[in-house]
Amino acid sequence: MNDLVTKVLRRAGSQRLERLIISGHSRPGWQSVGCGQHEDTTGDRSLQPGSAPGKLEGAAALAMPKLAGHFTNNGVVILAGCKVAGEETRSYGGASYSVDGKDLLRRVSRALGGIAVEGGTSNQNALSPIPFGKVIRCNYDSCRVVSGW
Repeated sequence: MNDLVTKVLRRAGSQRLERLIISGHSRPGWQSVGCGQHEDTTGDRSLQPGSAPGKLEGAAALAMPKLAGHFTNNGVVILAGCKVAGEETRSYGGASYSVDGKDLLRRVSRALGGIAVEGGTSNQNALSPIPFGKVIRCNYDSCRVVSGW
């Protein structure tokens, strides 16, 4: 996460960001950032909800807020992985629990000072600039569908 933020800030220079696309493998509520197809559970190479309410996990909790204030008024971050804004039921230790990807979008927005963060609910194609499925856009406290195929 630190590498991503450092490179984005260096590339942007004094310019404000209108759009930042973070592309990689994902699943509902989890977006990889440089960890390939292997799941990073630490938050050092992924965006995922942390144990503290409203916060991100690991290095992302400290790195992402460094981008706050570097976006235009209409700036948006796009999490471009498959189903990142979707919902699913997971099992752990014999117990089932629900995951809602919109929670991750809200947490990323909060870390970035409240700018819009969006992601899709379906599988994505890295070669297509147009997201597939419903596209959900969230800020720190609310979400809405902005498009869908």
